[in-house]
Formats: sequence, C-alpha cells, structure tokens
Amino acid sequence: QEIDPISLDIVQNVVNAESAHQENGAMLLFDKEIIDLGEVKQGTILSKAIGVQNAGSGDLEISDIVSNCGCLSVDYRNAKLKPGEKQLLNLILDTSEIDGIQQKGLHFYSNAVNGTLQQLMIKIKVVQ
Repeated sequence: QEIDPISLDIVQNVVNAESAHQENGAMLLFDKEIIDLGEVKQGTILSKAIGVQNAGSGDLEISDIVSNCGCLSVDYRNAKLKPGEKQLLNLILDTSEIDGIQQKGLHFYSNAVNGTLQQLMIKIKVVQ
C-alpha cells in the first residue's frame, strides 16, 4: 500500500464501540480525520491544533498522551472535559532529526467508553 507523503492522516481506533451505545459515559472524538500539512523542510518545528471533544454523557478524563517518537509531543494540561465540551490540543512536531516519509503515533489513554486507548497517526514527508 502506497503512502501519500504530503498528508497527515488521523486514524481513530475504537476499541469498544458497541458499549458506547449501551452505557453512559465519556466519549472521546477527534475533530478531523485527515489534516494535510504538505511537504516540510527538515528543521521545521510544526505546531498544529487538534480538536478533541467529549461526545458522551459522563466526564472525560485523558490520563495520558504518549508519542512513539521524541520529536512529537502534545500539550494537554487540562485533560478533563465535561459532556459536550471541546478543547484544542497543541501538537508539536520537531523535524530536526527526521527525514523522508514518516509515520508517527500518539496514543490517547482515557476513561472513554468508546475505547480507553485511541490513536492518532501522523504521516508527513520531510525534505532537506
């Protein structure tokens, strides 16, 4: 399968989707599935806002966001969302030490009934 090098794909892994319809509780949703960043020059530090929402009926608490690369981080100081509340999280990607087509991931751990682990996949092409 060929990867489109100039797109940033966001993929949500929903672990227990059926239980989301059967139980009351928090539901973590991301605002977009695909964000196109284009081609970037190595050494660029990208900052991108990612929207998250609690689409459930209980309080959502994001307990941790873990990156699979030291080059990728997210600022999530206020990780508690009331039902219906939306928040922008600031994603920061430092391309200083990476080159070429890259896939990076962010793992969101929360109390959401639609999956206690959800993942954002970041794809980007870094050129010199």
